[in-house]
Amino acid sequence: MIFPKEILESTTYCFDFKNDVKSKAIFSITCFIIIVGLAITPFVKTDIYVSANGIIKPNMERRSLVSPVTGFLKNYELKDNLEVIVGDTLLKLDDSRIAEQIQKIEAEGKIVKDNLADLNYLIFAKVIDRRKLLLPTNRTNYLKFEQKLRELDLRLSQSATILERQSKLYTEGVISLAEYQKITFENDLLKNEKELLLKDQKFIWESERKSENQKLLDFENSLITLQRNLNEFYLLAPISGTLFNVKGFEAAGYINAGEVIAEISPSTELIVETYISPGDIGLITVGGSAKYQVEAYNYNQWGLASGNIIEISKDLEVINNSPVFKVRSSLDQSQLSLKSGFVGHLKKGLSLRARYHITERTLFDLLYDKLDDWLNPAQNQVENQKTQ
Repeated sequence: MIFPKEILESTTYCFDFKNDVKSKAIFSITCFIIIVGLAITPFVKTDIYVSANGIIKPNMERRSLVSPVTGFLKNYELKDNLEVIVGDTLLKLDDSRIAEQIQKIEAEGKIVKDNLADLNYLIFAKVIDRRKLLLPTNRTNYLKFEQKLRELDLRLSQSATILERQSKLYTEGVISLAEYQKITFENDLLKNEKELLLKDQKFIWESERKSENQKLLDFENSLITLQRNLNEFYLLAPISGTLFNVKGFEAAGYINAGEVIAEISPSTELIVETYISPGDIGLITVGGSAKYQVEAYNYNQWGLASGNIIEISKDLEVINNSPVFKVRSSLDQSQLSLKSGFVGHLKKGLSLRARYHITERTLFDLLYDKLDDWLNPAQNQVENQKTQ
């Protein structure tokens, strides 16, 4: 049967004839692209990251500043956001009582040192000049000793003269042996008395020197203790940083020991601190690279900051009823910049999104994992519950 042209153009036979070659070509190209795409998936790799919210902070925690002792304020000029350097005097309390004790002990110690110098001179000098003694009491005492010594020397001189005369008389037989021995005995007594006087006086000086040495040692120990106590009346900055939460005190106000005065945020190297869930912590290792999207600076315009993982907590913490591991990482940049040259500084307290590089995987692996999630949803749900 022969149909008119108008009818034939509306049949499927005519439609297939007109479109068969083009449709097959498109279908073939599409299939080829899909096959090639699947074929190269084992060879195309991509970086895998674990991300978490974090914050920029110093690598040291804030420290509380407390008053070391109880007392009255001598000066107080602290205020919030005050920059301090380690060793700066932040607080001074009234230390007049301790200072008076130190002055008293130093004055007494000076007397002890002068007395020791005099005693060493008296003990070891071969010829003693009373005028070289430092303390008036020592000059007076030595003068009394000299007078006793001169009296003994005078008596010894007289006794020696008598003994010499009596010796001649005894030799000539004028006096008896008993009388001669009596004079000799008296002379020996005077010699012994002088020798005993010298020994006793030296013993007194040596005993006094020993006592003064001990007293000087006690004074020095007392000074060390008082100086240490004096240092406690000054509060020095333990680290360099910025003061926060400074309490207001009036001049000459009273403050108790252990009372918190302020907090100091250290001016140290900045780090990034994040908290990672137990399900993501397994492949994160110390030394791994990290990239940071700082929320204050749009990363499409400012770019990303970078760093490396420096510490992973060995035990989990519970924050907001969720178990997490604390991860600390370095921050390689101190600022980000626009193409125009405008600079944005990275400082303490800025929040960010950290992306930790854990591995490289092929597109085939990712596709396989995705298919596995689709085909085994129940198994995947069980594994997620286990990690939680």
